[in-house]
Amino acid sequence: MLKRKSFFLVLLLFVVTIGSFAQDREERRDIKHVLLVSVDGMHALDLTNYVAAHPGSTLAQLSGHGITYTNAYTPYISDSFPGLAALVTGGSPITTGLWYDVSYNRRLSPPAQTTLNGIPGGANLCPGTVGAALEYSEGVDFDLTRLDAGGGVNPAFLPRDPNNGCKPVFPHQYVRVNTIFNVAREAGLYSAWIDKHPAYEWVNGPSNKGTNDFFAPEVKLRGRSSDHGAFRCSPLPHHSRSRQYRRLDQERAEHYLLRRDQGQFHHQSDRWLYP
Repeated sequence: MLKRKSFFLVLLLFVVTIGSFAQDREERRDIKHVLLVSVDGMHALDLTNYVAAHPGSTLAQLSGHGITYTNAYTPYISDSFPGLAALVTGGSPITTGLWYDVSYNRRLSPPAQTTLNGIPGGANLCPGTVGAALEYSEGVDFDLTRLDAGGGVNPAFLPRDPNNGCKPVFPHQYVRVNTIFNVAREAGLYSAWIDKHPAYEWVNGPSNKGTNDFFAPEVKLRGRSSDHGAFRCSPLPHHSRSRQYRRLDQERAEHYLLRRDQGQFHHQSDRWLYP
């Protein structure tokens, strides 16, 4: 008797859930496009305050007719890789395998060549060396002086799988789960995504067939003029405080370039530490 009651309760919950979902679909049947915007370091309170101060802004318009999830949480660690992975997969780092764009893997071997950011590599380190630092950021580009990264991701800079003929492991092969783009494509929908490094092709999921249109120019071009330009770029509107922000960015850029030229970076993450 207890089993029957439990089954009835589960069935009832299932029917209620399906009914609610169907009603929600009916109410929102006119939705034709979904826009996902991911901004590093932007909190819900930041958006609330900005919309209140700029009711005529694009963000205010999007927020006005969009859906606000007030009980959503970012994963720990909340950074570019795990943060975006949570948005496009719903998974935590332990599920997706993406902890940071520079990390360590106990099962992989070093790349064939040392990356542009100094992650050590060597042609003879696979399969003999198992356990290696790896990166899926700008350091695996062919050419950091070009907007197209010289042709995308350089396989020689990628970690290698000692159990698969020492073949390079591309970013989309590293992620453990499908993304929303895989689900959308399977359903016959069209999706596109733009990001900051070619290595973000992992959003295409393990099949590498998630998005229909993927565009990832290299935003961290190397060369003094490019570095300054990158820091001067600001999404803030041109109002009376814009000069203050641009001046602060310029000072940070100059400090960054000075430290870089003096060889004061001891770790990848040091790039983002400003006094």
